[in-house]
Amino acid sequence: MKYVKTRYVLNGVGDAWQWEALLPAEGFTKMTVTTVRVGDIAVWDYNEEPDVGHIAIVQGIYPSSQGLAMSFRGANQRGNPKFTENGCNNVSDWVSATAWATASFFHR
Repeated sequence: MKYVKTRYVLNGVGDAWQWEALLPAEGFTKMTVTTVRVGDIAVWDYNEEPDVGHIAIVQGIYPSSQGLAMSFRGANQRGNPKFTENGCNNVSDWVSATAWATASFFHR
């Protein structure tokens, strides 16, 4: 969560799953998966990512054998290698052909 907050200079606080309600106040609009763009914020609730949910930034959108795959950049997530960016440790890129289906997407 800290990675996304620092990259977009956001003020909201709370667990990642709460960002679905907080992002509109930060000037973001909720989008459908058919309109998602690179740079959008993806939010998973606590039912999909246990305890606190997860937020990450869409890094890429690709065709896959399953129809669609996306890469996400965030901290404390699946993916290797881990690196430091925007003052956040433990940042990585994570590619999935299925995780996008349970996320909400926001852009401004």
